[in-house]
Amino acid sequence: MNINRDTKAMDLINQYPWLTEEIKKMGDAFKIIDSPLAKLFLKSATLGDICARFNLDETKVLEEIEKMIDEHNK
Repeated sequence: MNINRDTKAMDLINQYPWLTEEIKKMGDAFKIIDSPLAKLFLKSATLGDICARFNLDETKVLEEIEKMIDEHNK
């Protein structure tokens, strides 16, 4: 899967379900991922949308997600 700012959050979670728990470790903005409101937002949100909404460094977030996936696949 090519991960970039246009990647849908739900597509990412569907492909890598274990990633939900790992993402929570990235900071407070991600700890709400299991809330009902977050689940509604994630249905249509891209990674770029999430970074913009929570004022996160998009490059850093994408790099961290790719690193998590790489480490998990080892």
